[in-house]
Amino acid sequence: MNEQKDNHKLILPDRAYEALKFLALWVFPEAVLLYSLGAATFGWPQPEFVTACFGAVFAVSGGLAGVSTHNYHTTHQGSTGKEGTD
Repeated sequence: MNEQKDNHKLILPDRAYEALKFLALWVFPEAVLLYSLGAATFGWPQPEFVTACFGAVFAVSGGLAGVSTHNYHTTHQGSTGKEGTD
């Protein structure tokens, strides 16, 4: 029964978390930068609007990864989530 309780606290499965973490840390920020620079250089439309929207979506994905990490550490390593962190 304790395992079922732990599973309810995790928002994302491990594989989805790893993919989201990679996207949020590496791919998404580079995509915003690429569009921003491309828009300035090549005259692509609405650079402020596009980069703001991308940035908001990417910030939410990073937040989900952070919440999932916090819940995992809290569930598996005590109430503080600080013991044994990477």
